[in-house]
Amino acid sequence: MVATVPVPAGSEQRVLVAFTDLVNSEIPLDPGLGQSVSVVTDDGRLLDSRGPAPTVDARVSQGLIGKAATESAVGRAGSVNLVVKTGSGPDGVRETALVAAYAPLTVTGLAGAWKLSLVSMAQVPVQGGTQTGRHPATVVTLVVAAFFGFVLVRRTVVGPVHRLRNGALAVASGAGAPTVRGSGVREVRRIAAAFEWFSRPAGARQRPRWWVPSARLVIVVAAATTLAWSCSVLVVAGGSAPTVPELVVRERGMEVSRIADTVRRSLNGAVADLKLLVRSKGREDAASVLPLMERLMARESRYRSIYVVDPAGRIGVRAGRPPLRAEERPPSGEGVRQHNTAGSLPVIFAYAKLPDSGHGIVAELDVEHLSQLLHQRAGRVRIVDPGFRTIADTEGYLAFHALSGESLRRSAGEALAGRSRAEIGRSRGGESVIASAAIGAPGPAAALRWSVVSEQKTTTLGLPENELNRRNLAAGLIGLVIALLNFGWHEFIVVRQLRRTATLAERLASGDLVSGIHPVRQDQIGTITFCLEICRKTASESEHRKELARREN
Repeated sequence: MVATVPVPAGSEQRVLVAFTDLVNSEIPLDPGLGQSVSVVTDDGRLLDSRGPAPTVDARVSQGLIGKAATESAVGRAGSVNLVVKTGSGPDGVRETALVAAYAPLTVTGLAGAWKLSLVSMAQVPVQGGTQTGRHPATVVTLVVAAFFGFVLVRRTVVGPVHRLRNGALAVASGAGAPTVRGSGVREVRRIAAAFEWFSRPAGARQRPRWWVPSARLVIVVAAATTLAWSCSVLVVAGGSAPTVPELVVRERGMEVSRIADTVRRSLNGAVADLKLLVRSKGREDAASVLPLMERLMARESRYRSIYVVDPAGRIGVRAGRPPLRAEERPPSGEGVRQHNTAGSLPVIFAYAKLPDSGHGIVAELDVEHLSQLLHQRAGRVRIVDPGFRTIADTEGYLAFHALSGESLRRSAGEALAGRSRAEIGRSRGGESVIASAAIGAPGPAAALRWSVVSEQKTTTLGLPENELNRRNLAAGLIGLVIALLNFGWHEFIVVRQLRRTATLAERLASGDLVSGIHPVRQDQIGTITFCLEICRKTASESEHRKELARREN
């Protein structure tokens, strides 16, 4: 890629020309997947690439690149894939998917449409045989539990209350008495016994069977079936760990390597900015560099302050926020350093020497900007120094907090030793994919000996098994809510009113003809309560007439 900028030089016409490769050779690629990165035009024409060519037919790969370029040309970013059969595996022909991820190339601050796209291609094995059989079994179990609860409530509470209402109307109208025989909860039998007391002679009355279950017990059992199903689903779905394919672990390691490369470029870029600033100043006075520092601060978000220091370390002209670095003799040469290993905030600075002077330029880097560079993937990502102290973090940031967990410390140590790795290990959050990569050469950032450490719980990965578990968790929570609502509705609407009516009926049957009986709701139980009141009034009037007859005699 070539860029040109006109440079005013009096009457002469000069042009500043800069050129670079479209695809940098330092981009980390996964050779095990045959990963490659290409820059293509909107019609799929290849301009530059890095990495091996796909092993499939060239027309197949070119067609996939053309499809990706077409989608990217309209501003979309995503991926397309094509399943191909490549060779034999343990179960027959092994299927491999050729995946092309794409995104349009844009540069902030440059006008015009480039109509270029970045396409990354890789060949990944197709993982088959995902276990999803638990989902239908879970649904069948829920249907059985719900049907059992419905039938139980219908046969022991709802049906007997309907029959009792019909019998109560018959007694209140003087047409007969309801029978106590048949199924029904205890409260229904108690009310039926009270009506029988009014309509039958004492010798013909049936003895109530008080051993039958109460309405509350029936409702509890009906709700408990759904509740037990919900709890079992929540326990199984919440406690199961997915099987993570090796490909996912390896890809996580590549992502961390790319994050480490991004941080390295930012740190090396800070030193390059100061070197360019020093060259632009030339041999002028140190104060003359202030406008250049202010422009650099306005253009780049990675700096919190830029200032000039004298040979004794005293701060001169400054742009940005107040410095955090103590006044001390600046290091010789140029590079980037970590100033402290304790305190409320890490102080990281880049430095360069001014020519023919003992003065230097120091640029303190913004830790928040470093943390933003880590927000490229899900999970927790940290930058740690050689002592495993936290420099930047994507979650719960605490400066210089020691890296906890044997798996995390071992992974960071391997990365510092030049052996970047990704594995399944244990962390504070449970079983996680742990990956690390060193922020190393080339460039001055290697002197920091930092490493990037990432951890992501296996249950948060985008795997079909995790998706099934999340659906089961949602179904379990919905079942739990339904069970509680079912119990609460029946308790307040049916059980309590039925128990109250049963108590009033027994009081009436014991001979209390004075206390009035009033229904609470205008429903079937309310109708039964109203029939009890009619029976009370009828019995009270009958007793009154008998008393008058005795007095007359």
